[in-house]
Amino acid sequence: GNSTVHRVQRDCGYKRREGYDCYQKRSEDYVMDTCQCDKKLCNGAPALTTSVATVLAFVVPLITRFL
Repeated sequence: GNSTVHRVQRDCGYKRREGYDCYQKRSEDYVMDTCQCDKKLCNGAPALTTSVATVLAFVVPLITRFL
């Protein structure tokens, strides 16, 4: 089937592309939008997202042990 998966990756550091805030890479399997910023706190994530991810990181392995 044709499933759509969205992932968000935040990193420090960048590959500057002059004249573009965002650019796109494509292959058969994915389309990757890359955006860059150089202002303070412009690459943050909501605190709720971080805490949910942390909880899932601990809960999922526990659940899989009992299945």
